[in-house]
Amino acid sequence: MLRAAALWIVFLGVYLLFAAPVSSSELIAGIPSAAAITAFPLAYRPTEERRMDLRAPWLRVILRTLAAIPGDVVRVGRRLVETLFQGPETQLGIAADQPFHHGGRTPAEATRRAMIVLGTSFVSNSYVMMMPQGIETMVLHRLVLTPPRPDREWPV
Repeated sequence: MLRAAALWIVFLGVYLLFAAPVSSSELIAGIPSAAAITAFPLAYRPTEERRMDLRAPWLRVILRTLAAIPGDVVRVGRRLVETLFQGPETQLGIAADQPFHHGGRTPAEATRRAMIVLGTSFVSNSYVMMMPQGIETMVLHRLVLTPPRPDREWPV
């Protein structure tokens, strides 16, 4: 309760600071606004207890991601130039499955999934569309179809 009151006071103060000349109408608008803004951190408090575990094969993940960029840029650039000559009816992009071990609900596994999504979506050829529950795969949108990586743990 003390945290909520402190947040409300801080948010009301910030509101009034930006409102410049403080008047009764600004106070009437600021009080419920600060209350609404205070509700968000309190509503999401249970999720903040979940910590991330940043143990990862960093060198491998970073080097693979950076090494994939030049090849993907060339592939995607070539494909985009081809579509210029083929016309607008040409399909550009396809959904592709990538075998992927989702893992459990531990902080280490949540961090691994987040790193995979970030690394996969960082390169220009693909991004993660979804990770269906119960299926050991993730669905990628690829501009140019490439074979899936064999590594099911770190397919970056």
